[in-house]
Amino acid sequence: MSRYERQGIVCKLLDPDCYSHISQVVKALRAVGRNLVIEDRAA
Repeated sequence: MSRYERQGIVCKLLDPDCYSHISQVVKALRAVGRNLVIEDRAA
C-alpha cells in the first residue's frame, strides 16, 4: 500500500460525513501502525 493510499484511508475515516465499516477502521489503523482491540468484560 502506498503512502497516498494510506493517507486516503485515514482521511476518509476522519471525515464525519463518511460512513466507515469496522473493517475500514481496522485498515486505517493498520495504515498508521496501530491496532483495534475490542474487549467484553463481565460487570
